[in-house]
Amino acid sequence: MKLPYLIAELSCNHEGDINELKELIDIAKNLKVNCVKIQSYTPDTISSNYKFKNHTMWGNIGIKNLYKMAHTPRDWHYDIIEYCKKIDIDIFTTVYSESDLTFTKKFNFNKYKIASFELSDLNLINEVSKNCKNIILSNGMSYFNELERAFNKVKQNKSNATILHCNSGYPAKFSELDLVTIPFLKNYFKCKIGFSDHTLFEDVKNLRGLEPWIAPFTAVVYGAEIIEFHLILDRKKSRTLFEKKKGGFDWSFSKEPHEVKNLIDKIKANKSKDISSFLNKKQTLLYKKMRGKVKLTPSSRELETLKFKPSLWTTGALKKGDKFIFGNDKKSNFDSLRPNNGLPLKFSNFIQGKRAKKNLKIGHPIDFSDIDF
Repeated sequence: MKLPYLIAELSCNHEGDINELKELIDIAKNLKVNCVKIQSYTPDTISSNYKFKNHTMWGNIGIKNLYKMAHTPRDWHYDIIEYCKKIDIDIFTTVYSESDLTFTKKFNFNKYKIASFELSDLNLINEVSKNCKNIILSNGMSYFNELERAFNKVKQNKSNATILHCNSGYPAKFSELDLVTIPFLKNYFKCKIGFSDHTLFEDVKNLRGLEPWIAPFTAVVYGAEIIEFHLILDRKKSRTLFEKKKGGFDWSFSKEPHEVKNLIDKIKANKSKDISSFLNKKQTLLYKKMRGKVKLTPSSRELETLKFKPSLWTTGALKKGDKFIFGNDKKSNFDSLRPNNGLPLKFSNFIQGKRAKKNLKIGHPIDFSDIDF
């Protein structure tokens, strides 16, 4: 099989240490991975300070505190981007708000990613695709009409859209990958299709049964031209940090360097679509489970993750009668933030300019009852 374009998502696996981030970049370069990706949010541009219970792996960590520990500081960007230039490896980023985009414009990234959480944020997608000609969209936990609207918005701005098929379970179940969606998406959208991988364990409930290469390998068999995976230095160390609520937030779906090398070797070694010689009995069963059906709605595991999607929140205090002003500058008073306790993002233009029906505090999830029609 032809080796796909490989993206190493670094995310929060730097564990708060820029030297560890550089070490991950060195590893990606040595593995001959094509590209590394960072995430350019701040705790304030991605989340409210709202505390909510959920049944994901991050359910016992306050969302604001999670992003404080997990984010890649903005002052690191300058050093990291120069470092990537020095060792000659491509780098790009995911942005989560227009403020993030404004900050990253100076770096002239040749592509941007829109995470599956923000797939319904058409305002963000519009601004990003007006400023960059190569946009990667992830379809995790999305409804098909959300993906289609996002894709059309990118094309409307005459930018190139690439779609990464994804399951946003963390970690994802092999039985919910629905990899047959890859050829469907390629045929429907007539664009480059890849796979964003969040698998690791056969038993996701008990986090047992490591199978780190089978899902991305199978995705390539189904036609994925890009593979994105989370790269980690030491999963055991990160798991220990996670259990102490001090880091390691992606440990359960990230691949160690030797696992990435194994994946690359397997893809290179396969010369046909008959992959039975590569699989043991357990992997053969997983291979069959991963086929699934064309994915048009979120899987059962993804429904819980939907709680992390952004919605509309007040970012400034409003007095009764004040106008709602959308955005992230000093004049604005509401914006898109995680989690999804407020109104869906599609109502941002509808709310814009309307008046508050009552006094509203900063950090309030907006409801129709707050708006004077």
